[in-house]
Amino acid sequence: HQIRKTVGMTIAVLRNITPEGYFERSWTEERLDLPLAPGLGLVLGEVRVDRYNIKFGDNGFHKPIVWEPYEEKVNEFKKRVIYSNIFAKEKRESSMFIWLQTLKNHTFYTGNVIPTILQTPSEKPAEGDNGVVEKVTEAVSNVEKEVTEGVSVVEKGVSDVEKTGEEDKKVTEKVDSIDNAASLDST
Repeated sequence: HQIRKTVGMTIAVLRNITPEGYFERSWTEERLDLPLAPGLGLVLGEVRVDRYNIKFGDNGFHKPIVWEPYEEKVNEFKKRVIYSNIFAKEKRESSMFIWLQTLKNHTFYTGNVIPTILQTPSEKPAEGDNGVVEKVTEAVSNVEKEVTEGVSVVEKGVSDVEKTGEEDKKVTEKVDSIDNAASLDST
């Protein structure tokens, strides 16, 4: 989950939900409560084979791997199939929207000490647990409330999903036909 946590921390810092210093802290071995961004849209955009080509590309047994001749087709496929499916699924499920609503409920720490950033100026931690139980209880309550609100928004969009259902079927059929054509080409 390293990439999803990095994306989550980046968004949290950019939205001023946590200080920038916590981003650096997230790279340490300390276990922290880090937001895990939704996986939808996480795509390997490019495969780099430079070292392979240097080591094996001209050794007499292997040919170098070169992507440039296929770049236009790959980009067209990404737009037509991959990105359109990502957008359609986000429109149906609102995973990023729901996740963004709960982002501010993360504590970005672990242990039994509340970081200063989470304390109001007049707040003094309770003896022993430093107020962690209350903070966690409040955070859970906020998450439950916002998830409920997010579910309401998603349910409200059901009619849009039904409208796009036919479009999704067409995209799926196109993907299947491309996969079938590719498997025929490789035989």
